[in-house]
Amino acid sequence: MRRRIIENILAIVISIIFLLPLISIFLLSIIDLQRQTLSYNQYYLLFKENLEFFYLYFKSFLITMLIVIGQLVISILISYYYARSKSLFSRIMFFVYVYLMILPLQVMLIPTTLLYNQIENIFPVILFDTQWSIILPGIFSTISVFILKQYFSSFPEEYFDNAKIDGASNFDIILKIILPNSMYAILVLSLLLFLEYWNMIEQGLIFLNSASNMPVSLYLNSINYSNKSYIFACVVFFLLPILLFIKLTLKVLINKYKEELKLEKDYAQTK
Repeated sequence: MRRRIIENILAIVISIIFLLPLISIFLLSIIDLQRQTLSYNQYYLLFKENLEFFYLYFKSFLITMLIVIGQLVISILISYYYARSKSLFSRIMFFVYVYLMILPLQVMLIPTTLLYNQIENIFPVILFDTQWSIILPGIFSTISVFILKQYFSSFPEEYFDNAKIDGASNFDIILKIILPNSMYAILVLSLLLFLEYWNMIEQGLIFLNSASNMPVSLYLNSINYSNKSYIFACVVFFLLPILLFIKLTLKVLINKYKEELKLEKDYAQTK
């Protein structure tokens, strides 16, 4: 009993420590720091005068979702190949993926810039200062392949052998075996990817020049407003998709955990 009380106290203290920055941001967004009074005028100004913020906001959300969905589709296909293939070529390529994964983002920006220059010189396309300059590197990122490959490799071989006996193709196996049994892992990975690309800074600084194309995470740094509460109001809106995504993910995972506990309890009762 005493141990449980200590654990609860520690959990409350740690939760307060982690929630304190969020609470501070929200409180500072509804307080007029100049007059030291409660005020929602900064939210009114944000909706009335700064339509550019919401334009970049929804544009950034669309870009982030394209990156997340595109990276998941590519990663699931490649991860399945690496998990199932036993060839030397697949092992070498996966080693290359791991090597690229451990390289810092700042290092990868240099060859990406050189690649874009070569593509624009050879083909009649423009990549710099367009959304595709940050979408394409995100879609072909390596971290998802590394994570999903390890997860897919944990599947029993009998699943795939029985599917092959029934005449299932690799595409059928992915749709009917891999995806249904990996939805929660993919959901958590989607959350991590959304957090990474919703907060991206370096890609916009290197590849984008126009203010109308910059992600909202980069736009926040360019806000020059005398009322600091106005800036905090922008930050509150910036955090909303992150908080909603986290809440949705936790809700799904908790419901899954409850279902498994119920199944274990029912199974124990049948014995």
